[in-house]
Amino acid sequence: PRLLLAMPVIDSIICMVTGIIRAKRKDFPGHRDAMIRCFIYSIEGAGTIRTVATVQACLGLGPTDCQILWNGLSANCMYSYTWRLIITRYLSMSYLGLYTVHRNNKNYTRTFFIEFLWFSLIAVCLLNTRRMTSIDMLFQLYPTLAIPPVLTILTLARIVIVKESALQG
Repeated sequence: PRLLLAMPVIDSIICMVTGIIRAKRKDFPGHRDAMIRCFIYSIEGAGTIRTVATVQACLGLGPTDCQILWNGLSANCMYSYTWRLIITRYLSMSYLGLYTVHRNNKNYTRTFFIEFLWFSLIAVCLLNTRRMTSIDMLFQLYPTLAIPPVLTILTLARIVIVKESALQG
């Protein structure tokens, strides 16, 4: 889950910097694209996650319901919290998908699908309980060895995805 918590922050910063660079270069459509991405990712920790939390609460599938079953022990509820973060990102991507359809640009659409596949690959790695626990233990036991390479790879992948969307389609 820590990886999923860091993604909106990284994505927002990269999109904001990209938007500023594109505005300075007078690339106004690129600036708009980057700033819309920045907005969508930056509100992920506010409204989007609350939407998902409300749905989970109505269905009785959220981390709070799990903690009630385990007398407040959250260690056993990491799986439901991971689901919340994954669904939150997919909801954000659906907002971005609506903008992509509106944008009607082949290159921008291709970039959206690359991003969608990239996040789906991350989600698949975290949906298996054993894999998710192993990844989490790796981050806890060796934070100085595990966190920098993962954040570097995520940041570079994000930069490539955002840069790809700047190409004319």
